[in-house]
Amino acid sequence: MAGKVKRSTMSIARSRVRMARDIVLQRKEHFVDSLALLNRAIASTQFEGHYWIFGGLLLGWAREGAILKNDYRDADFAFMAHDRDLFIEALGPLFEAGFRPFHRWRNNEGRSTEWVLERDGARFEFFEFSPVDKLTEPKPQLHGLPMFRHYGYFPRDCSWNEALANPGNSIEQVEVHLPYQERTEFRFLDSTWLKVADHELELDSLYGQRWRADREVFYDTPWMTSRDSPAVYSRELWRINRFDWDGATVGD
Repeated sequence: MAGKVKRSTMSIARSRVRMARDIVLQRKEHFVDSLALLNRAIASTQFEGHYWIFGGLLLGWAREGAILKNDYRDADFAFMAHDRDLFIEALGPLFEAGFRPFHRWRNNEGRSTEWVLERDGARFEFFEFSPVDKLTEPKPQLHGLPMFRHYGYFPRDCSWNEALANPGNSIEQVEVHLPYQERTEFRFLDSTWLKVADHELELDSLYGQRWRADREVFYDTPWMTSRDSPAVYSRELWRINRFDWDGATVGD
């Protein structure tokens, strides 16, 4: 009897492992399909050639030639502030392709700085980059390159679910500075994208040497951009407490 119970327990455990693996594979397939769809939708607009991959997606390509194994729910893209109108025009084709408005983040000055689309449970985040004011930035250049800023928003000492449920005093606004670079084409996931010309410089700036660590150290070391990134210029309590977006407008 004990043997039957043990075999049954092991069978249930193996079944759960298979189910978990299947879920991950399905999530990966949906994410890759959505990236290809996003690429095609934007290719039909004037926004094509005016946005580029950065963050975790670029990190996965540079490290492993693939999406990082724990990064199938989120993709980061960047565009320049002067191209915002082109981004706005591209939203229509993206909505028609099945992406839906999810969040719009405004900084403490009330300016929209990040737009998040959702499809099949994954998020596709577009960050607006703008030049750093040389009069206020003590180090306006890195390796002879001018610096550009973008904003990120992160939970403070709580989970994302807790922060979104009660944003007051729970979310931190982080200003990140990266060296401005021209973009160049590269192939990834059977599509052509843009990235910065010297991606190693950008990854060093954003992640330090951690992105070069061996696989075990890389995946076993906790990381939070707001806490650990050498590119963080400032942190402050996010005071807007609104991230709603119905897709009808992108705001200021």
